[in-house]
Amino acid sequence: MPSNQCPEECSCSDTEEYRLLVNCSVLGLKNLPSHPGFEQFLETSASEVEIDLSRNEIIQAHFPPSLKRVSGIDLSYNEIGVMKNVEISALQSLKKLDLSQNKKLEKMSKDVRSESLEVLTVSGCSVNEVEEGFLQQFPALRSLDLSCNSLTELTALFPSGPKDLVDAGKSVHRHLTLLNVSHNEIYTMHEKGLIGTRIRVLDVSNNNVAHFRFTLYLQHLEELYASNNKLKNLDGIALPNAVLLDVSKNELRDVRRLNLIGNELTGLRYEILHNANNLEFLLLAENPWNCDCESEEFRALHRLVLSERSYSDGDDLHCHNESVFPWSEACSGVGAPNDDLVLSSRAAFYAVIYLFSALFGILIAAACYRCIQNLRQSDAVVFTNDRTAVNDREEILVDNRDMSDIPYIDDPPPDLQSVRRSTPPPNYDVAVRLPALTEEQRETALSTLSLQKIT
Repeated sequence: MPSNQCPEECSCSDTEEYRLLVNCSVLGLKNLPSHPGFEQFLETSASEVEIDLSRNEIIQAHFPPSLKRVSGIDLSYNEIGVMKNVEISALQSLKKLDLSQNKKLEKMSKDVRSESLEVLTVSGCSVNEVEEGFLQQFPALRSLDLSCNSLTELTALFPSGPKDLVDAGKSVHRHLTLLNVSHNEIYTMHEKGLIGTRIRVLDVSNNNVAHFRFTLYLQHLEELYASNNKLKNLDGIALPNAVLLDVSKNELRDVRRLNLIGNELTGLRYEILHNANNLEFLLLAENPWNCDCESEEFRALHRLVLSERSYSDGDDLHCHNESVFPWSEACSGVGAPNDDLVLSSRAAFYAVIYLFSALFGILIAAACYRCIQNLRQSDAVVFTNDRTAVNDREEILVDNRDMSDIPYIDDPPPDLQSVRRSTPPPNYDVAVRLPALTEEQRETALSTLSLQKIT
């Protein structure tokens, strides 16, 4: 499309669905584009128009009746705080409205109405309340996404009185097929309000739901996502048309009887049964199981069911792949997850762990031995140095001893008797401390004594 026909503030391009995309995102807008040709351009467009107004600062968005060709509006990441600030009732062709990530939006009120809206996304806001009668304002709605908000209950989302139920059967509940309320704080679902609904896909994962009684009224439900909740058992579950059931990461330790016969199930999460320690009966027959032996999850389920035939109906299960055959024949070819292979793989894993542990222990022992040897060597060096220092100190003391009062043997007294009288013999303590005679001194002394005897 020529650029001169597109509003100056925006950019335009054709989509694969033969729609015109008018991109006015990230412009810092607080209202709709004020360019005089904006509305005129949208009014005269020959094809359906989708307007992207995301990532602005829009507080109010009032769309005039002249925009008859607008089929989609993206108002995500703006500053919208109340629903009445989004005026879309005059847009007769509007199919999709995205209000995600408007953090100031806290209440879904019934101030807005659209006869044609089919997909409403209000994810990642701060919604904590849904006003009663809200859904009745969108009779053609097929998909509602309220995920990642602060909802604690859905008592007002569906009508509760008999008159409301009759009205609902003629309007909203006849079209609504997808409801996403995941990642909230929901602990209860309005059970009777679900009567007459035609919801096919329900996502209540990552909430605080504790029971399944609300499924009694979901006769058209095909996919139920209820992982990461507070489920302790599966009492009250009734899903005659379910093809997908995800209740993983719950607290299903109290489940004793699980009967899923004839539910058109093609698969079952292994985590549902993994922690069910009190399970006494498991019935899975009359379901078109897809036996995908390349899937680790199916192999785990396959082993569990066939190994616990005392309480399961594994002999009555059949795979519906390209042909129909019993579960016992599944995964029996190349790459079959038989128990011997699993055990051998597990043994090999533990053997590798043992070898690494032993090697690590040897390295630790060698390091400790080396440290002990180094300590011993350092202690020996210190001891030798200390001993040498002691010897040196002793030699210094001996060299510095005052020997002026000790007579020398090589100086013979003039009179031996006078020497004996003047110098009495030393006692034991003194004699021990006397320095030892050298060989030269000993020979001199002996020579002197010999000469004295001769004379």
